[in-house]
Amino acid sequence: MSDIRRILVADGDQSIRSLVSLTLSSDSCVVFEAANADQALAQVAENVPQVALVDQSLPGDGPDACRRIKRSPLGAGIRTVLLVPKSEVNEAGARNDPNVDALLTKPFTSLALLRKVDEMLEDVAS
Repeated sequence: MSDIRRILVADGDQSIRSLVSLTLSSDSCVVFEAANADQALAQVAENVPQVALVDQSLPGDGPDACRRIKRSPLGAGIRTVLLVPKSEVNEAGARNDPNVDALLTKPFTSLALLRKVDEMLEDVAS
C-alpha cells in the first residue's frame, strides 16, 4: 500500500471533484473526495492522503481547512494545495499562509494538475 499515492480533493463543486478524480485515478493513485471542510478532515483521519487539493471557497473555508489539516494529528506530512481562481491568485499568494504549500489556479488543465500533484509528491518523498 505504501506505493499507492493517496490524494484528497476537497471542493464544493461535484463536477470539479469528479474531473480531478478522473484525471488522477490510476492503479497507483487513489483519490478521496470531500464536499466541505468537515468531510475533508474526516477523509484525512480515515485515509491519510499525501496531498490535499483544497478549493479556496470550499464550504467551511478552504484556507481554514488547510490549517486544520496541517494541525491534525496526521497532518504534518500532508502537502496542501489551495485551488484559487486566477483572478485572486495575487491576493491568495500575498497571504503567504504557512498551512498552504502551493497554489493552483482555476481553471487548470489536466497537465497542470498532474504536474502540481507530482511536485507535491516529490516533496513528500524527500
